[in-house]
Amino acid sequence: MVRAIKPCPYCGGETKVRRVGRWRLRFSVFCSRCDKSTIPGSAWKLTKLGAIKEWDSRWLPYGKEKTDGMDT
Repeated sequence: MVRAIKPCPYCGGETKVRRVGRWRLRFSVFCSRCDKSTIPGSAWKLTKLGAIKEWDSRWLPYGKEKTDGMDT
């Protein structure tokens, strides 16, 4: 079972897991509306669940967004 991903803290948009990396399979969460994502490189995870946990641990409700490290 895949865990639900919280919405984007910047715009409230729908978020999705994206496969990243050409040589090594990694996952990151990104917003389909404003394209914000988990921190490139250091936050890429080996599993979809790991990427979702990373996103959800940094999440704040829309309007109380963080401004550090969530940019793509």
